[in-house]
Amino acid sequence: MASPLPLPDLEPEAPQHSPAPTRTRPVSRGRTTARPPRPEARPETRPAKPPRPARERETSSAAPRERAERKVTVASWPARVAGAAIDGLVLLVGSGLVVAWITARDFRTTQVRLDAATGEPSIIAGATTPPWVLAGIPLVLTAAYMILLIGLWGRTLGGWAVGIRCIPVDTATGAPRRGARPGLIVGARRWLILYGIAGAVSLLPVVGGFAWIIILLVGLSPLWDRSGRLRGWQDRFAGDLVVRA
Repeated sequence: MASPLPLPDLEPEAPQHSPAPTRTRPVSRGRTTARPPRPEARPETRPAKPPRPARERETSSAAPRERAERKVTVASWPARVAGAAIDGLVLLVGSGLVVAWITARDFRTTQVRLDAATGEPSIIAGATTPPWVLAGIPLVLTAAYMILLIGLWGRTLGGWAVGIRCIPVDTATGAPRRGARPGLIVGARRWLILYGIAGAVSLLPVVGGFAWIIILLVGLSPLWDRSGRLRGWQDRFAGDLVVRA
């Protein structure tokens, strides 16, 4: 007996579907993809300049001021001689008047007695002033005259008459400080060299008559200044400069 034929499978096979293709959206040209952030531009670093010293800053800032202060005209030699002559005349007249007034009061007597036998008068209750006091009166008046006028206004009556004055000088740079008052110390130093030393010598008994030589040498000392600013011994010691007002 023949073998039975294999029967076909009656169950329908499930159709095999291929996986649906995944659709990819085309990248739109209008859209831009995210870009990485640009690095920030760093400012250009320059090497820091070393700070200038305080002395240099002060010098640079004060340079225009010093140049303006240096624009002064030095007083001429004839003007200084004329001013000194006027001051000498003023001091001579003033000292003479004071000495004459004191002398008149000094020798005023309160009682005079006459000797009956000889007829010689004798002064009672009379006053006498030592000679050194009378000799020191011109020295004191000269000191008051020079120190006050030079220290407060920078010039004496002779300076006003001829148009010159004294201005202080910076001890560090040597530049004149225009418009500044010399001060009483400058006036005292100037008087000491001009009249103080000679006045003290004049009180001495033997060499007192040669005090005028000291005044003459001090008066001529501006002519020996090699800088051309006519600064004499009195100017250098006092720290000033004689200029045209």
